[in-house]
Parts: sequence; structure tokens; C-alpha cells
Amino acid sequence: ATSLQGCVGGGGGQTYRYTSWSTHIKAGTCSSSGTPMRITMLPKTGSVQGILTCTLQYGVKAYQFPAGIFEIDEQLLVPEHTSITGAKNPNDMSNPTTSPVWEEQTLFLATRGVTDYNMNYCHAKNMVNTRVVFVL
Repeated sequence: ATSLQGCVGGGGGQTYRYTSWSTHIKAGTCSSSGTPMRITMLPKTGSVQGILTCTLQYGVKAYQFPAGIFEIDEQLLVPEHTSITGAKNPNDMSNPTTSPVWEEQTLFLATRGVTDYNMNYCHAKNMVNTRVVFVL
């Protein structure tokens, strides 16, 4: 089993609250050019501030996340013409069975899950508060 405890270096051990990063994506906070806008995120744990960058690339707001653990606690409707990219590709195509170095990855952590196994989650009355997911 892989553990994320003790992740250090490069912000990979930091955890960030949902509001520290999602507010900027929902609002469309981004550079109006190819020059990256640096958005500072305060960590929930640890002491290293994270930097979320955004550039405008051919009409697409491109958000680049640093390594770390990013909480998500509701359904996030990703705006049109938005790209979300993590710190590093977790796949090594030259050796596909190799596990990634977790400290170098961007991880999204659902902070709540299914508790009512009889509920219809596909057609819930309030989808935003019922399911934790990215909607692209």
C-alpha cells in the first residue's frame, strides 16, 4: 500500500482546502496573456505556500497546479475553455508498472463520500452538494 504520510519537498506534502484553489477557477482568475499569473494558496497543513498559475493559451485558461493534495468537497463545474494540469505526469510509458513519486504529483482528495447506499446519485435533486466530482 502506498502512503502519502511524510511527503516533503516542493510542496508535495502540503494539503490545500477546496476554497484555496477552487474560488479562482470558478471566478476565472487568470492572466490575459501568455505570462503566468501566480495565485498564492495558503496550505491547510505544512508551511509552504502553493502557487497555482494560470495563462491564457489560444483562448483557453490554463491552470497549472503544483505538487500537493487538493481537497474537493462538492461538484466543481469547470468553466468552458479551461484546462487543469497537474505538476507531473504520473505515467511512465517506458515502464508502466512503476509507481509515481507521490511527492511530485498533484492529487485531488474527496473529503466526503457516499453514505446513503440507497440514494439515486445520478439524478439527485441537488447534484452540486450530492456528488464530489469535476464536471468538464
